[in-house]
Formats: sequence, C-alpha cells, structure tokens
Amino acid sequence: MAGHHIRSTKLAWRTNPEISFTVNDIKNIKELKKVIDKKFPSNNIFYAIRIQGKFIEIKARSEDIAQPPYQPLSKWMKNHEHKFAVNTAATIVAFKCPAFIKGIGVAGYHLHFITDDKKRGGHIFEVNIKKATIEIQSLYNLNLQLPKTN
Repeated sequence: MAGHHIRSTKLAWRTNPEISFTVNDIKNIKELKKVIDKKFPSNNIFYAIRIQGKFIEIKARSEDIAQPPYQPLSKWMKNHEHKFAVNTAATIVAFKCPAFIKGIGVAGYHLHFITDDKKRGGHIFEVNIKKATIEIQSLYNLNLQLPKTN
C-alpha cells in the first residue's frame, strides 16, 4: 500500500505483577496452564503473564509477512515455519483472556517467546520448562475500537 511503512518496535514490558512465583520441571504447556490457572483470583478478567527462565525445549511457529496477492488466513498459516529452541534462556510473554471474549477475540492463552540472545522467537504451541519465574498482572480494562466504515 502506498504511503504505508513497516516500523520496527522494541518490546516493552512495564508491569507491576501482583503474583510472582517460581516453577521447576514443567513438562508441557498443559501442565504450565494448570499451574498458572490456580493462581488467578478470577476467571472474568484478563491477565498479562511473563515467564522468564531456562527452557529444555520450546516448540513454536513463526509466519512470514504476507505478500500480495493475499491468501485466505487458513491457507497462509499452512506455510508457517516451526521453530525449536533447545536448552535455552528465554522470556515468554502471554495473555489469558476470559471466556466471554469469544467472538470479539480469542479466549484462553496466547503465548509468544523470545530467546535471551534475541535470535529466536515465535508463537508457542509446546514448552518444557527447567526453571522459571512467573509474574502475573491482572488487567481490568479492554479498549475496543470499532471501525468507522460500513
């Protein structure tokens, strides 16, 4: 599109976590979610989650930038690249959205990672944690901007 430019933005994490704890030997994402879910005071709000530590393995995907002619999302996603980070230090940034958001957004967890050396990252679909610190911040607001078009 003429006049549009891709900008690079540095990752920023500014938070005051209400909950902080350490985990060891979390074997998979299902176990991780179960551990975190027990810490939430309510299922009706959003949460920002930061997980920093040593990972035995992270399985993730990273999509290429879409180019014209644009394909349907379902077809484009088939071309994503799987990435594996093994025995690495990394940070996971995640959000947990309440069930009532379905239809406006995606309910449940959404997790991304970046290695400490900034060479690998992506959308996580599996994780094995050796040791990590988990910080959780409650988010009580949702800013929804609707389009001005028909």
